[in-house]
Amino acid sequence: MPEKLSPEDKATIQAILDRATVDIEFREALLRDPQVVLDPKRQAPQKLSDNAMTLLFSMRRVALEEMGINVRASRAFLRDNGHSSSRAE
Repeated sequence: MPEKLSPEDKATIQAILDRATVDIEFREALLRDPQVVLDPKRQAPQKLSDNAMTLLFSMRRVALEEMGINVRASRAFLRDNGHSSSRAE
């Protein structure tokens, strides 16, 4: 099972996805190269944990939902991995 996200990480990821929903240039840059767009020196209001960055970089809808992120408005640009990230291998 993936590590839980802190409330701060959840809020930051939600804010990033919300911005990507309404800002086309930001969304395209996020999908193209999230490391550059989310460089803490440039964009993020606070530093995301490594777990949160990995989760956000994956852009996997189901994994984000499992961590409590509301992805309903972001479904059009998130990847659909089609299965639970906590599924037994």
